[in-house]
Amino acid sequence: MFVSGLWHGAGYQFLLWGLLHGLYLSVNHAWRVLRPRFWQGPSYQRLMTPVGFALTFTAVVAAMVMFRASTVTAGLRVWRGMLGMDGIALPGAVLHRLGGFGDRLMTHGVIASGASGSEFAALTGWTLLLLAIAWLAPNTLQMLSMYEPALGVKPLPDRWVAWRPSSGWAIGMAFVAVCGILSLGRVSAFLYWQF
Repeated sequence: MFVSGLWHGAGYQFLLWGLLHGLYLSVNHAWRVLRPRFWQGPSYQRLMTPVGFALTFTAVVAAMVMFRASTVTAGLRVWRGMLGMDGIALPGAVLHRLGGFGDRLMTHGVIASGASGSEFAALTGWTLLLLAIAWLAPNTLQMLSMYEPALGVKPLPDRWVAWRPSSGWAIGMAFVAVCGILSLGRVSAFLYWQF
């Protein structure tokens, strides 16, 4: 993962991104080896399936800050903000609509900002919608499960979006291909421009 970070960019933030993922993988492999010694049974699956999902999602989101940051210092500033260490602000209109709960938040350090309440509501709605799509929509392993999409992986099939060669899929893929071909002439920044 260290080499993967180096390959993605010539900066310390990319190395840190790779090392974080390497740490995550090491913790995961250690957990898989050690956990059966002290915790087994259905209670583990019931509790750890949602906890593991949330933990993985949070860890990857935190690591991706370094991938996107221009410097390690900038990434650290974003992490500080994500943890609320620079204060927490909500639009004043939102705080006032919360009534007594808004007052309680303000006594605990949440400050009212001059930001637009309607913009905050729209961003919250978009975030929730996109999270629902990311979490609930089937992934490619589920869509291609009939064809063993990865060696040794046999995911549960997804009935409503399973890929079956048909004229509908052919038309959809042809549309995507045409859009891709038509956009070849546009200027686009190469992701790995440093190299």
